[in-house]
Amino acid sequence: MAPRPRLLLVLVLLGALRVLFCLSPAYMHPDEFFQGVEVTASSILGIEGLRTWEFTSPQPVRSLTAIHILYGAPFVLVRLLRDHLGVPLTPRRLFFAGRLGACLGTFLADWSVWRVVRRAGGRAGCSAVLLASSAAALAFFPHAFANCAAAALLALCIDMLDCARHANRLMLHCGVLGIVLALGTFAHATFPLFALPLALCVLPLGVRPTVYTALSALLTCVLLISLDSA
Repeated sequence: MAPRPRLLLVLVLLGALRVLFCLSPAYMHPDEFFQGVEVTASSILGIEGLRTWEFTSPQPVRSLTAIHILYGAPFVLVRLLRDHLGVPLTPRRLFFAGRLGACLGTFLADWSVWRVVRRAGGRAGCSAVLLASSAAALAFFPHAFANCAAAALLALCIDMLDCARHANRLMLHCGVLGIVLALGTFAHATFPLFALPLALCVLPLGVRPTVYTALSALLTCVLLISLDSA
């Protein structure tokens, strides 16, 4: 069921407000940049950037590959504009490119919540408004924190698990669930603590869904480890 016009208007306004906060020249904590945006920008654009101990220690606690997957798209676009259209790089453009890309990615959480509640027969529009108007969404989602990316991935995991329980393409959704579980684990150290209950919820679905989820997660982990170690 589609949201009512008033709820849809509220959702659009809240989404616009999130983007407006994203485009404001302010930040909450340096981790917003050091956790991924600066590392990704320096790698893709070939510019000088700071890599903190999380990436440079003998046993890094963050995955460069996962960071590039989550934050790389805006800087790839910036690189294409620079190389093919001659658009100059400025600190302001890099600042807002990374933040805007991360902010747009958080709308995956809103979309996932709406889908899950709709399938359950609940008031999907109201649920989406509750999320979009929450303090966490308005304060943190406009910023490029790794926590925000992890929140969006966790919401997607809930959506995929719910799809696997109610939709026809059981194996497809279990496969995607495994991929997202692995990506979230490599993106943020605390992600497995929140994702573990979701992983355990796959077990009642049967042997094949459990194997598909575990296999896709394992293959994704192997791929990420191989790329990080290259």
